[in-house]
Amino acid sequence: MNDSFVSPIFPLGTPLLPGGWLPLQIFELRYQMMLDDCLADSPAAFGVVLIERGSEVGGGDTRFDFGTLAEIVRVDELPDGRRAVLTRGTERFRVREWLTDDPYPRAEIEPWPDEIDVEIDGGTRSALGEVVDRLVALASEQPERARAELALRADETDDDHLFRLANELPLGPADRQRVLGAAGRAERSRHLLDALLDLEAIVRFRRS
Repeated sequence: MNDSFVSPIFPLGTPLLPGGWLPLQIFELRYQMMLDDCLADSPAAFGVVLIERGSEVGGGDTRFDFGTLAEIVRVDELPDGRRAVLTRGTERFRVREWLTDDPYPRAEIEPWPDEIDVEIDGGTRSALGEVVDRLVALASEQPERARAELALRADETDDDHLFRLANELPLGPADRQRVLGAAGRAERSRHLLDALLDLEAIVRFRRS
């Protein structure tokens, strides 16, 4: 069964993860055209991929071949002609083929579910909880409230929780991209743990 479809693509300097919120200000003509076309569809959405090399403005960039679909939640018209767009990440996708960038970037994409269904091991799960607790103690003015907000929710899967941690904690684009591109939740949890340990070291260094 072929589940691929053609989607507009917005290359950015930061990745979007499932569950993450992405506000944008659309000013380039090609992305204004893209937005109009997206709003004519239901659901109104486009793909977001991380730029590997190059710039967000003007094209000519090199892009990663996977990303996240961004569902358009709200559009506000601004006085100067720009549009403020609020989107939220839904699901991962892989690019099967890049199409022409005329009038805006497009690609044939397909959903990308996890390839490896391996559960998070107990040691990694415990280490993740411990490093989150330490980060909260180091950086939050209300650590108990922050711990509660970052804890696994009753309605969350492990994948939902891993993506939420990666969205809400201040990780860099490369770390978020590794979390996004993991083959499954076990690998995703290890990438996230490595990123949070690096973040803890940075926070401790800055506070010393």
